[in-house]
Amino acid sequence: MALSIIENGKKLESTIDFSNFLKEFKKYRLRVLLVVLAITLASFPLINGMTPQYTATATIVLKAKTDNSTPIDQVEDFDATQAEYYPTQAELLQSKTVIEAAAKKLDLINSPIFEAEDKDENTPQSKEDHLYSIIKAIKKKLSISPVRFSQLVHVSYESKDSEMSALVANAVVESYIEQQEQRKIEKTQQAQQWNNTRMSELKEKIKQQKADIDKFLSDNGLLTYQGVDGFETEQLALVNDRLATAKEKRITAKANYNTISEALGYPLEDVATLPSISNHAQLQDLRIALIQAKRTLFDLQKMYGPKNRQILEANAQIKAIELQTTALLKELKTGLYKEYQAAIERENKYRALLAEQKKDFTALAAKKDTYNTMKLDLDKTQELYEKIFLRSKEQELTVLYREPVARLLDAATPPHKPSKPNKALLLIMVCAMTIIFSLLFIIIKSALNKSINNLTQVNTRLGLQGIGELISLNYIDELALFTKNFFKNSYSAETVHAIRTTILLDDKPWPIIGLASTESTESNELNSYLLAYSFSQDRSTLLIDLDYRKEISLTEAILMQKENEVDTKKAENSDDFETVPTSTVMGVAEALEQKHPINDCLIKIENNLTFLPRGTLTETPLITLASEELGSQLKELSKQFEQVIVNLPAMTESKDAQLIARHLSGVIYTVQAGELSANHILANIEKVKQVQTPIMGVILNDVQNDELETEEAKQQLIHQNDDILG
Repeated sequence: MALSIIENGKKLESTIDFSNFLKEFKKYRLRVLLVVLAITLASFPLINGMTPQYTATATIVLKAKTDNSTPIDQVEDFDATQAEYYPTQAELLQSKTVIEAAAKKLDLINSPIFEAEDKDENTPQSKEDHLYSIIKAIKKKLSISPVRFSQLVHVSYESKDSEMSALVANAVVESYIEQQEQRKIEKTQQAQQWNNTRMSELKEKIKQQKADIDKFLSDNGLLTYQGVDGFETEQLALVNDRLATAKEKRITAKANYNTISEALGYPLEDVATLPSISNHAQLQDLRIALIQAKRTLFDLQKMYGPKNRQILEANAQIKAIELQTTALLKELKTGLYKEYQAAIERENKYRALLAEQKKDFTALAAKKDTYNTMKLDLDKTQELYEKIFLRSKEQELTVLYREPVARLLDAATPPHKPSKPNKALLLIMVCAMTIIFSLLFIIIKSALNKSINNLTQVNTRLGLQGIGELISLNYIDELALFTKNFFKNSYSAETVHAIRTTILLDDKPWPIIGLASTESTESNELNSYLLAYSFSQDRSTLLIDLDYRKEISLTEAILMQKENEVDTKKAENSDDFETVPTSTVMGVAEALEQKHPINDCLIKIENNLTFLPRGTLTETPLITLASEELGSQLKELSKQFEQVIVNLPAMTESKDAQLIARHLSGVIYTVQAGELSANHILANIEKVKQVQTPIMGVILNDVQNDELETEEAKQQLIHQNDDILG
């Protein structure tokens, strides 16, 4: 059952029907027009009495970079390339401090436009509360609008006074610019004060660091000549130079000594040519004397013989010179040896002195590192002091320099026309909104209305064929009389005959047809009687009442008419007739429970129309109707009559209709227009489908005149007889 309902629901949901919306709008169009007109007219005095508001706008240009009018860097700079810069400035324009400054500048606390609101007569509003209320009122009507992709910002203020709107807008801009300038000056002053404090601290620190260095040098006996190790470095270099000189002299002395020692065995001529001693004065004199003596000997040998006294004297003189040269060389040798020994002594002395100074210089390295650390700390402190000092002097020059962050491009001027309200537009909006809400109400009402109102909705919402529709039929108890009068009107009869024709045109025969409804108030018994009457026009028809749940059903309605006819005939001829109460009339109940012959229960109504009452049950209907005898009896009756019409009980009252539907050829479902929801009806139709009985279609009752769709119903509406239909 659940699966069938879901599948049917999906099929129905795939169809969108807008006709209901259009019909609802057509139905309520006059009411919508009257509501729109009434609301528009009612709003006119309110709109016309609204106080006009004036809006003045000032335009400013936010700077994207500093002016660079001074080479000195400012304490505070800005970066307009940041995405947050311009939105931040826009928020600052409407900040409380800016608005407060503007209010004080214009003395709005004494303005009649911003009068103080006293809490009560005895407690006047304080100035602080009054100022706060002014700020709140201005902020509410102040509008800041940055222009995209530009540096422009529009500052607008709305007021009921034209002059005041311009004054406030300009005052806000001026206060913003002045506050930003003052904030820069205050920051510069704060920075200068901070720098002066730091300089004082650094000066004391430098003084202390110098004292610490002097104490360190004094305690360690250090001099700061070309650094803490400058003196020692020069001393070390001097000793090293002297050691090198002494070493060189030692080597030279040794070479000269060796040369003299070797020259003692050489001839005088060869010794005199030695570079190391050739410049000796005595040796040069002896060499000159030797040369002259040899020249004299050479000259004498030319004149005299070897034994000549002069020749002997000349040879003796040469011999003496040579002996003197040899003696001189020995003296030189002794002197060079002493000089060589002295050079060795000097070299050793300087070597020992150099080793001692190297040892002292190594010990000085640790002290030098400590000194350098202290000196570096002092240098850095002095460097920092100089930078802060320079920055402090720069700030002294720029402390009074004013560089605005924005420039007023267009000052606000008092507007001549109010910006709002646009009374004509408001009236149009009221009218349009009323129409929209009215249409929305109609749409929602139509969307929420899931009832069945016409045959189209029978198809779209129930998924069944609509085989006929009936307008509202007003009858009370005289069903038979009403039916005769109904069929006397050809246009009324056509509506029921059309239902009969639809059934007959079906290829499948329907010998036993049941009529069911969801509720017992949907005039299902009327449809059963009208349809049976229509079939009886040309074929034998049996109308069976099987509704045991309704207190006054079809049986009571028909037999009451019969009793009236009997009473009428009895009045005419009282001796020939005897009244039989309706409760004693035999029917289906007696045939099923007491095996009473069913043909004895048949009541002739018209020539071709026979009625079978429901009878009086002695057990519950669920027991009696569950009997297989019911199916047998219906089959027998269908052989006697060409058409059998069965009036079924309401589906919601019990399972009686399901028990009966098992033996029927098909079921026609009666739906009262505009009453029950489609889902509720579908759930009860599914009960019939559970017993495998086909639903032939739906007859729609009480259809509104504007919902009629069949030609027969429309013709009946046009030609209906008010006397017959009440």
